[in-house]
Amino acid sequence: MLLVFPVTKADAHLADLLAGHLLRLEGVSRHKLLVVGTVKTASDAAAFADALSPLFAGVSVFVPDTECEKGWPHSANHLWSRTVRYLQLAKNKDPWYWFEADNTPLRPSWLDEVETEYNQSGKPFLGAVQTTRLVEAKTGEFVRADGEHVIGSCVYPGNYPDRSALWKYVRWDDGPGIEPFDVYLRHEMRPHAAVSKLIVNHWRTQNYEIDKAGNIYCDPIDSKSVFGPVSVDKAAVIHGCKDGSLIEALT
Repeated sequence: MLLVFPVTKADAHLADLLAGHLLRLEGVSRHKLLVVGTVKTASDAAAFADALSPLFAGVSVFVPDTECEKGWPHSANHLWSRTVRYLQLAKNKDPWYWFEADNTPLRPSWLDEVETEYNQSGKPFLGAVQTTRLVEAKTGEFVRADGEHVIGSCVYPGNYPDRSALWKYVRWDDGPGIEPFDVYLRHEMRPHAAVSKLIVNHWRTQNYEIDKAGNIYCDPIDSKSVFGPVSVDKAAVIHGCKDGSLIEALT
């Protein structure tokens, strides 16, 4: 599997913690790594690739020649779409895991386990799924629920650019109605996605603790947060820790 590790200005501190955590865990020698930087984080991306190269079967770096520092979701949409195009031009055939810096692996075998779950699922996508909450762009107020979407930090098929009719139209401009790429792609991806038992989505969470029984707890950041208790033995990756406290609790 190809692990795609995006490094942006907004989460550079989390990327640094994640890189250190990966070095401590090891266990990913069967897999490849692509570190994706921005113009402003190009040197960080190169440094992470160099530091992590002993862990992986192969390591490469991609930095788009355009920049988008408009905040979420514009910046995320831009970097994700440019990476999809890069993988298409590189003729990538490996399933790839868009592994954002607020992900935390829980044990050395985490990527092997996710790869096995993906292969056994028989589906082109694997990840956490949640109810889609549409909000009013100007106020951020909840409007209505609209089905489900696969969290964008998930596993994609190697031939994803060829099987998607919509990825080219993911927007990062300032016009009205812009949606995060995973929400925009929800109707295309969700019917073909397996719900992972190993990838847990705790979006916008903080203050992680692990009790003596191995149960993981956290606090929400705000009313948009998604969270709940989970056993360290059952999950392999938790997505959404925004303060690095889960890595601290694990180490």
